[in-house]
Amino acid sequence: MSWGRIKHPSELLEVGQSLDVLVLKVNKERQHVSLGLKQLMPNPWDNVETKYPVGTRLKRKIVSVADYGVFVELEPGIEGLVHVSEISWTNPPIKARDSFETGDEVEVVVLSVDCDRQRIGLGIKQLIPDP
Repeated sequence: MSWGRIKHPSELLEVGQSLDVLVLKVNKERQHVSLGLKQLMPNPWDNVETKYPVGTRLKRKIVSVADYGVFVELEPGIEGLVHVSEISWTNPPIKARDSFETGDEVEVVVLSVDCDRQRIGLGIKQLIPDP
């Protein structure tokens, strides 16, 4: 439905609303038709390397916190991961859940961009001197 995160289809659609969709798959055996809405919109990953080159500094919101790091939304449909090893210079790495919450705004720097796998590596510790 969307390149970005949505919690419920009602965020984008209303009952009875007319819209254009793309037929993605037809399964005659099960009598199922798969439809797509986001496929009719530009893919945000198409020009991500030019929009977010390595070294770019950004202030964005955390959309998810995991044991291994935090996911930061750069724009709808594009999220980057700050791995726990890229949060602090301290050893061992801090636990992401102890320091961050969903909705927190953080400053990050782009460390890597992999368009084929649709992954962006971000860092926080690179914004402060290594002690």
